[in-house]
Parts: sequence; C-alpha cells; structure tokens
Amino acid sequence: NDFFINNKNAFKIVYLGRFDEVKKNHGFPLLMLIDSIYELKKNGYNIVLVYIGWGALINNMKEKVKKLKLENNVFFLGAKANPEDYLPFFDLGLGGANTNAVCQEMSIIGLPQIQVNKLKSVGKVPWSHKKNMLLFEPFDNDSLTENIKFAIDNPEIREKIGRNIKEDIKEYVLGYEEGGKKYLEEFNKLLNK
Repeated sequence: NDFFINNKNAFKIVYLGRFDEVKKNHGFPLLMLIDSIYELKKNGYNIVLVYIGWGALINNMKEKVKKLKLENNVFFLGAKANPEDYLPFFDLGLGGANTNAVCQEMSIIGLPQIQVNKLKSVGKVPWSHKKNMLLFEPFDNDSLTENIKFAIDNPEIREKIGRNIKEDIKEYVLGYEEGGKKYLEEFNKLLNK
C-alpha cells in the first residue's frame, strides 16, 4: 500500500470505530485527535493519523482536517471488512471503550493503545496507566496530546506497554477458557449501570 510506503518513517496512529455523537459525547477523541495531530506536527513531530470506520461525524472531521491543512497527516480509509489486517502497521491504536472488541483486537496483537480513562465506571479490568495502556482524561485535549507525545518520545516504554497488554488481556478475551467469563461479567456490569 502506498500509504505505508510513503509514511514509513512517520509515527502512525490508528483510530478504529464508528464516528458518531454517542462516542463524542462520552469523551472519545474523534475531533480532539485532529487537534492533537496539529499540535504535534507544529512541534516538529512526523506523525500521521488514520481513521478506519464510518459515521455521522465524518464530514465534520474531514472539514477540520482541511481547515488545519492536515491532508498529508490525517487519512480516512472508510469502513473495512477486515480492519484487523491493518493494525500491525501502526505504532499506537485508539478505538471504542476500554472493554470492547476493538480494544481486545488491538490488545491481542500487542498494539499499544491510548484510551479514554473511564476505568472508574468499568469495574475490574487489567488496564493500568503506563503499564499496559495509556489513559487520557475525557474531553481533555492536553491530556490526549501529552500521552501521544509520551508514546512517541518513549518507544521502549510504548513497546513494553504493548507486550504487557498482550499478556494481560488473556484473562478477559473471549475464547480463552476463563478469560471470556471474566470479560462477560465486567461487560454485564457496564450494561446494568
């Protein structure tokens, strides 16, 4: 793919999921990510962001990219039937909630992630800031940008975070004997709140 060839030296972030008001209203960084890329690029970072997915906010996101002149840094691949095939090519991932399938998919392959810090409402999960996940505060663009900067500036720690989450997620992923039960228990707690 030309994208990966043309950006092989850039730090690559992927956002995987739908782009809708529900996510935006819960602190997911659909538009904030674009602001973070702008700030980091302005400070000399070679960085690209790829959105995989679709939703009602797509036009707002594209307009913001154009307004900030980030067409060479932010890309929209659309909805994909096989998004997991793209994940290994990225340095950092984002998507859904801390316990959803997107987070699991990235964790299984050891892709370091940054997620909205919603752990207080989730219950027992294996995520710990800078141990196996980077967590930023909802609606806090500075927190998001600082965590991305940390991931870029600390590749050894970022890679260790990926290795740790790959191991730690085994307790929670469906398909692992006991892990699926724990995951379903925690997910049901969320649904019943």
